[in-house]
Amino acid sequence: MGRSELQTKESGAGGVLRQYFAALRPATREAFALYVLQAWLREDVKPIACEEAEKQARHQAQQTIRSIKQYPKYYSDEQKAITEDQYYEAFIPGWLQRPASSAAASKGVLAVVAAGGGSEIAPVVQRFLKEWYGTRASQGKSLIQMLAWSTTERQPN
Repeated sequence: MGRSELQTKESGAGGVLRQYFAALRPATREAFALYVLQAWLREDVKPIACEEAEKQARHQAQQTIRSIKQYPKYYSDEQKAITEDQYYEAFIPGWLQRPASSAAASKGVLAVVAAGGGSEIAPVVQRFLKEWYGTRASQGKSLIQMLAWSTTERQPN
């Protein structure tokens, strides 16, 4: 293929990739495309390590306490009464849910999904967009672009 369609940074499927996928049975093609999509999404939202989340939550709690001490007039009496450990406990759930990195740099693999995906890819993308709305914009754009490139006929249920 020369510069492979999988090596590009585009999430759309070109003619050569579509030709390869046309040689596969529809069920095999669609299962493989779904697997690739789910693997890409898992990698994109893989959570940070627990130790890193704890470190970041502790740092955020310490910064909050320092800010309260430095600028007390901007904080309520209730906020001033909260201990560093209580702030830590409040911050840790958010840090544990944060993704470690992003799979946006490897969005080219979405071309495989665009070329081979069936009707089951749209609900998977919809769930991702709904759950990560506003925080994974680049990935959302790539997924919508991938759906637009997908020319598989969708049969209504």
